[in-house]
Amino acid sequence: SQFDKRAGIFACNDQVVFCHGGNLTLAALDGGLFKTQPIPKVPMKKGNVAIAGQMTNSWLNVKLFMKVFDAMIHDGRFWMYDWVVKVDPDAVFFPDRLRKHVQSLTSHEGPGNYYIRNCGSNPWIHLMGAIEVFSKPAMQKYFNEKWKCESKLPWGGWGEDYYMEHCMDLLGIPYVNDFKQLGQSGCEYAPCTDSWRVAFHPFK
Repeated sequence: SQFDKRAGIFACNDQVVFCHGGNLTLAALDGGLFKTQPIPKVPMKKGNVAIAGQMTNSWLNVKLFMKVFDAMIHDGRFWMYDWVVKVDPDAVFFPDRLRKHVQSLTSHEGPGNYYIRNCGSNPWIHLMGAIEVFSKPAMQKYFNEKWKCESKLPWGGWGEDYYMEHCMDLLGIPYVNDFKQLGQSGCEYAPCTDSWRVAFHPFK
C-alpha cells in the first residue's frame, strides 16, 4: 500500500486522511497507529451542467470540503509547513516532484501568498481538484475570510475545485500557473512516463 511504502501523501512532511467514517485505523506507525480524522457526513448529489447554475456533472461537494478545511484548521498541523496540498484518493502523487516545482516560490522566510493553477486548456476551470496546492499565507487568508466566499458565491451547483478557485480570486489571493503539475485527461494530459509531472489522475 502507499502507507507501507511511504508513497503519495505519506511521503510528505506530514499528512492527514479525512473520513466521515470516524477514526479508522489504517496501519501501525512508529509504535502507534495511523488513524483517519473524522468529519461530519454530508449528503451529496451529482450535478448536471444542463441545469442553470450547475458547473459540473460530478459531485456537488463544496459543503463536504468546507467541513474538511474546518477539520484541517482544528487539527492545526499545517501551520508548521510552507505548503498545503489536497490530493484526491484516485490521484497518483509524487511529493518529491512537487518540492521541485515550488522551490522557486519558497524563500528562506517561506512562500508568498499564492495558490497554484494547474489547468490551462479548460476555459471554465483552472484549478483541477485532483491536486490543489496552496501556500500557508494563502490558507491563512482563506481561514480568516472564508465567510466571504461562503456568503457571496453561488456555490450550490459547484464542485469543490471550482469553488476554491473562485474563492481564492474573490479574496484577492494571487495565482501562479503551473500547467506541468498535473497530468489529467480532459485538461493537461501527460503520459505516466513524464517524470516532471507531480500527479496523474484518475486512477480508480
